[in-house]
Amino acid sequence: DYTDVAPADFKKTHHNADFSRVLAKRKPTDVAAAAGSKIDWRSKGAVTHVKNQKSCGGCWSFSTTGNIEGQWQIAGNTLTSLSEQELLSCDLTGGNQGCKGGLMDNAFKWATANGGICSEADYPYTSGTTKTAGTCKKTCTAVPNSAPTSHTDVQKSSDSAMMSALAKQPVSIAIEADK
Repeated sequence: DYTDVAPADFKKTHHNADFSRVLAKRKPTDVAAAAGSKIDWRSKGAVTHVKNQKSCGGCWSFSTTGNIEGQWQIAGNTLTSLSEQELLSCDLTGGNQGCKGGLMDNAFKWATANGGICSEADYPYTSGTTKTAGTCKKTCTAVPNSAPTSHTDVQKSSDSAMMSALAKQPVSIAIEADK
């Protein structure tokens, strides 16, 4: 609970990058609404266990892996927990800065270019205790077919677009927690 911490102080200690100008350049696509569609991806087995990023500002990596894990399972594969640590340590593209913040769009592009993401079992999460992303290790092999072929941004402030997207698969979201 950080209700006793001033927003500026919280930002200094938890978020060292300003991505608002990057976010403003994104061009989201509105997805046609699927009226009345309801689905719980947890009950469908497309969501891994709850993960804890602790003090690392790496929500972008957790959101990315959660989305890819869900799509992997929906495609008929066994649900596999993917490595947030690999993204934090190795994906320094487009402004992603490990524990200092990043964007899922960049992580999806990196995962595609990298041929996928390693499993969490092969590249475990360590940044939560160190608060740093660490050095990229090239010792694991990406989970086969875990590379996204594309991604689409859902239109902001559109409940119908969000519901439509959720009816198809788990959705990657981020909350600007430093404001």
